[in-house]
Amino acid sequence: MHHYQYTILNSSILFIVVFGVIAVGIAYTLQYMPGPITQITLAIFGACGGPMAGLFFLGGLFPNANWIGALVGSITAITLNMWIAVGGRLFGSAAIRLEPITTRGCFLNDSSIYPMLNSTSVSSTMLNSTIATMDISNSVTDMVETSLDNVFPIYNISYMWYGLIGFIVTILLGLVVSCATVCL
Repeated sequence: MHHYQYTILNSSILFIVVFGVIAVGIAYTLQYMPGPITQITLAIFGACGGPMAGLFFLGGLFPNANWIGALVGSITAITLNMWIAVGGRLFGSAAIRLEPITTRGCFLNDSSIYPMLNSTSVSSTMLNSTIATMDISNSVTDMVETSLDNVFPIYNISYMWYGLIGFIVTILLGLVVSCATVCL
């Protein structure tokens, strides 16, 4: 083996070890994060995936976009999204916890109550009949109002919007920077 092959081999081993340690560290850190792990994961994927999709569309749909605009737009969008995601996680208002809903007044899981679902021939009288009505006034809980005065409003954006924000910022900023660098 040549000297550069040993260098490439050693650097790849170093990268594997470093990223492995980072992954294990993240796994241990996530156990202390409040909220469901799926929401945290989707927030990270949206914060990174939106700018990557924006970068793809910027290069594919706009022939006047250049590499400077693409680089500035995507890095700015990822930075903005991560700022919103981390700030929302640390300083945003927590989701309102609702009390459990009662099942009083609900039907049992009994197929004899619904004969039309257990038969092969359905008559028109079965389809037009009303099975039952349910009063849900006792099931609705009152929502507790939280004070949002001291929270920066951008931290209360839902994690479902991170991808779209990154997508739009990447395309718009990429086009503006591309135009500015070509026009100069």
